[in-house]
Amino acid sequence: MLQHRVVRVWIGNALAVLIGLVVSGLVFAGAEAALYFREKLFSPPELVFSGRGTVKGASVLGWELERNGTVWNRADRGGRTIYDVLAKTDGAGRRQTPCAPRGEDARIAAFFGCSMTFGQGVADEETIPSRFCAHKPGWTSHNYGVYAYGPQQMWLQICRQEVLREFSERKGVVIYSFIQNHLQRLVGASSVHSEWIESLPWLEVNDGRIVHRGFFSDRPHFQSLIVRSLARTRLAGLMAERLPGLPGLESRQKSGLDLLVTLVAECVKSAREQAPGLEFCCVLLPECSEPWREVLSRRLSEAGVRVLDYETLFAGLGEPMEEVFFDDTRRKNWGHFKARGCDLIARQLARDIAE
Repeated sequence: MLQHRVVRVWIGNALAVLIGLVVSGLVFAGAEAALYFREKLFSPPELVFSGRGTVKGASVLGWELERNGTVWNRADRGGRTIYDVLAKTDGAGRRQTPCAPRGEDARIAAFFGCSMTFGQGVADEETIPSRFCAHKPGWTSHNYGVYAYGPQQMWLQICRQEVLREFSERKGVVIYSFIQNHLQRLVGASSVHSEWIESLPWLEVNDGRIVHRGFFSDRPHFQSLIVRSLARTRLAGLMAERLPGLPGLESRQKSGLDLLVTLVAECVKSAREQAPGLEFCCVLLPECSEPWREVLSRRLSEAGVRVLDYETLFAGLGEPMEEVFFDDTRRKNWGHFKARGCDLIARQLARDIAE
């Protein structure tokens, strides 16, 4: 009798769990269906990116620009071309900055970052690094930014590849351009995996030091599978966009902030060892650094890193947002900087970077 009772209880519990899973699945499916029809009925026309000139899997960076090559980038929305540009690269795989010829005594500005630094959608002479040396006589710029890069690529470029060693006898600055999405890229958030399929480098802190674990695709298979599966759902995208304050998401990004501060500190140290004449500086790009702007600025300053806060630069100048940003993003109001936006940032940098 006791055995039969235990079996009945076990079966009852199993049925309750099964019913709960079925109900949860139906709710999830209903939410996905509602978001799908909302997207079809009310969302703007689909945004389509095209391009070539990227080499994947060639190094620890995950992907790089072709050396001495041409990179093509195009964005279309609803049959309208937003931009269609070609970019030239140098022998080191950096986007060219057509500055006026400089001598061996020219000061160096080495720019690190993502597509904002690379100059998605603008010509070679219109990027932030190019406009910086246009506004700064006696300086020359080098653009290490690549679209979809996170802070981990900068760490690998500086601390592993030691790309600054060629400037060991020069003076100037190293400029890291921060946007809020860098924290999501740094921790491998599901929202990042929904944006592109390239493998991002995976870094962690161990005993106060950055450790390179490989790529996020090297994480335990089940964990990686779950993250990638969730990333494809519209519900996950809505939560990442509308509910950034959820405890789990917020704590994950806070851990990313801790990782970022440690990462930048190591880049500063390595840059000083490779090229003592270069000063490290972090720029918070306009309309791109909330909600981590204040805490990041404070923590980097406490670590001895110079921070230039340009979050409100465009608003302070009274610039219409449609004049400084492309409409080339799927989720947010503003996308990449137009030529006008790049020039305003570079002009302010030229004023703030002391001789």
